[in-house]
This record gives sequence, C-alpha cells and structure tokens, in this order.
Amino acid sequence: MHATMPNKQHLIKLIVVMIIIPIMAESLYSPGLPALAESFQVSIHSAENTLSIFLLGFAIGNLFWGHVSDVIGRRPVVITGFTLFIIATWICCQTQEFEYFMLARLLQAFGGSVSCCAQSINRDLFSQKERIAVSAFIGTSVSLTPAWGALIGGYVITFFEWRVTFWILLVTGMLLTSILYYKLPETKQGDKLKVSPQSLLGVSKKIFSDSNLLVHSTMIGLGLGIMYTFLGEGAFYCITELGMSSAAYSVICALGALSYASGCQLANFLIQKGLVYKKVMTIGLFGGLATYGVFLQAVYLKVIKQGAASVTGVWFEPATIIILLLWMIGSACLSLVLTPSFAMVLENQKDNSGVAASWFGCINNGLNASINATMSVLHSTQMWVMPLFFMGIFVLMVIVFFTTLDKSGLEAENMA
Repeated sequence: MHATMPNKQHLIKLIVVMIIIPIMAESLYSPGLPALAESFQVSIHSAENTLSIFLLGFAIGNLFWGHVSDVIGRRPVVITGFTLFIIATWICCQTQEFEYFMLARLLQAFGGSVSCCAQSINRDLFSQKERIAVSAFIGTSVSLTPAWGALIGGYVITFFEWRVTFWILLVTGMLLTSILYYKLPETKQGDKLKVSPQSLLGVSKKIFSDSNLLVHSTMIGLGLGIMYTFLGEGAFYCITELGMSSAAYSVICALGALSYASGCQLANFLIQKGLVYKKVMTIGLFGGLATYGVFLQAVYLKVIKQGAASVTGVWFEPATIIILLLWMIGSACLSLVLTPSFAMVLENQKDNSGVAASWFGCINNGLNASINATMSVLHSTQMWVMPLFFMGIFVLMVIVFFTTLDKSGLEAENMA
C-alpha cells in the first residue's frame, strides 16, 4: 500500500514518531537495570552493557539505512527498519538467555536507527526557513521523550517486573509503525542513487568536502554529549555526592528537558523574526560558557559541596537550587545551538540526503558516545570535575563554530 502525500503538518508529526521510537527503547527500561541484572543473574556492569550495545547497533544502522534509502526510497526502508525493531523487541520480551537478549538489543538498535531517515525526509520536503521550525518542534518533542520514558519506566518497575517495560515498548512500537505504514509517503524525489563503488565514493567525497555538514554534525554530537553525560554522571554527582533524593534528581532532569524544549521554541521565534541563525547559536554558545563558569565558581565558593543535602531538607539546600537553575539555563543555551544545527546540517545535500544523514548520524552518535566514555573515565568525587568538563566541551564548540564553519557556503533564503 503506497501512502499518498499528506500535508506538511502531518509529515512533521510522522518525523517525530520516527525519532521517538528508538529513544523510548533507551529510556523506558533504564530504571529496571538492577532488576534485569538480578533476573539474568549477571553483574551490574553486564546489565549496563545492554545500553552500550544499543549505541553500537545504532551507529552501525546509521551508516546502513541512509545509504539504502537513497537507492530504493525512504518509505520501504523506514517500514523495514521498524519491523526489525518490533521483532527484536518481542525477542527481548521472551528470551531467558542473556546472550540472546544482548543480540536482540543489537538488532533492536539496528532497526530503530532507521530513524536517521527522518533527517533525510526533513531535507527532502522543507525549505530552509521551514526546517528551522521543524527542528524546533522535533527538539521540543524529542527532549521530553527521555524524561517521560524514565518516569513511566520507573513507575512500571515499582509495581511490575522489568519485562513489562519491553511489552509496553512492543505495543507502542507496533502502533506507531502502523501509523507510519498507512501515512508515510515516499519523499525521495529524482533519480535513485546508483549502487557502485564509484558512485558511493563520489557521494562520500562530496559529503566529506561539505564543511557545513561536518561542523553542524560535530556541534550536535558535542551538545548531545553534554545532555546524555548529565543523565549518567549527574546521577552520581547529585545523588551519591550531594545526597539528593532520586526524586529531586529526576525533577532536575525533567525541568532541564522542559527548559530545552522551551529553548527550541525560542530559537525558532528569534530566527523567524529575522535574527540570523548564526547569531542565535552564538548566544547559546556564550550563554553555556557563562553558565558553567558560574557552576565552577559555586563549587569554588563551596556553595556546592559533598553531602550538602544530608543535613537539611533537600529542596532547601543551596546546592540543589543552584544545580537546578544552572542545568535549566544550560539546557536552554544548548537548544539555541542545536536547533539551528539540526535544521542546517544537510543544507548542501539535497540530492544525497540519505547517505548524508547516515554519516551525520554516525558522526554525532560517535562523538556522543565518546564524551560519555571520557566522563566515565574522569569520574571523580571532586565537585569541580563535571562542570569543568562541560565547560571544556563548550569551549571546543566555540572553537569549532568560529574557525571551521564556511560562512560563505550557505547562501540566502533568509537564513544566511
């Protein structure tokens, strides 16, 4: 059945559906990792590797699906990928062997990574100005998904076994994939990419000579690295070292996600009102630098210190209030940087947006994973380590943005 072309508002919703399915696969079951380890009788480290192997499968899939979508089209690739996702999720629900569970997680991520085609569809159909608005809407929706996923997963784990989260994911995945099957049209226009070593080499050469794609992919990878690192390292920082309750930490994460979503809308508003997108990104970059500079100063003045919440009520401690406010401001600054980057990353790749989306996903996910791995190596009980690490990433983003972006490479419409 070939879906007819819906209007653009419906297409934006379909793009969001494609993106949130694999995000739910990461966040929904994470509160149940201890129970999963006990069920399979494996170590906590092995249980955590179920997240690592998911990222590995996602990176591999990013390189595969985008290339194939330029050859046979977006729609059949999306349906095939999410069908694999559903099959793998069902195996996760059923298997009693940890090795099979790990393989199923790898397949689940490989199938779910077809969501990289959402970026190609965005580039296929929307103008430069429209892509800013689309990226803002996507950023708003996607930033809230991990918070809701973890919240629902935590509630489910409290009353049921951990596998129930995968049954929920299975039913949700089937429902959303059904929507895509009936509603998603073919958006790939023009000739399909010819499959040959010469053609693939030519396309890849064009992609890697596109400084715009490389710079925005790097900015996105670095920015998402900060966000995902806080979800991991921040738990140790806030709960273990500062003595916050799990509830207080989850509220900080949730309000940070809400702040990011609001920042996406602010970025769109400013650009639609005529502010050049590079200036919006500049505001976000220097705002982030200032935020983590204040964070370090608070640590230096010992306003934020070990065991801060162990004496009085957690919500009355300066450390909790300061971290909450700083994380919300930092998240808003990140959204001012990433919203335009998501919109502009494939600007010069209209004819090869599938392959370009593959490399874009590989680059930003690779950077994201590397930042998380680096922070795990640097893990320390010292309060200054995490904010200094985040500030260092913002410094790197400023250097990348102001030294390598080809400012003459993006002409007119109203964004240049």
